[in-house]
Amino acid sequence: MRHTDTTTDDSLLMVRAAWQRLRKQYLQLHADQTAGQTVNWSTLAESFLDMNMALEATMVAATRPTPLAD
Repeated sequence: MRHTDTTTDDSLLMVRAAWQRLRKQYLQLHADQTAGQTVNWSTLAESFLDMNMALEATMVAATRPTPLAD
């Protein structure tokens, strides 16, 4: 039986959530700019950093040895 590493699974969920926040924020800023509003594109930096930290956590979790199930 294969062991499922919940840490890696949780990390992948964090990456997906961070990516979705980043994408949503980008689309909103783009829509606001298209509508003629002044937007601050630097606000994407925090979302991008969140996604990078989630990716790093996933890579660290993925490189840990996985114990074999009985």
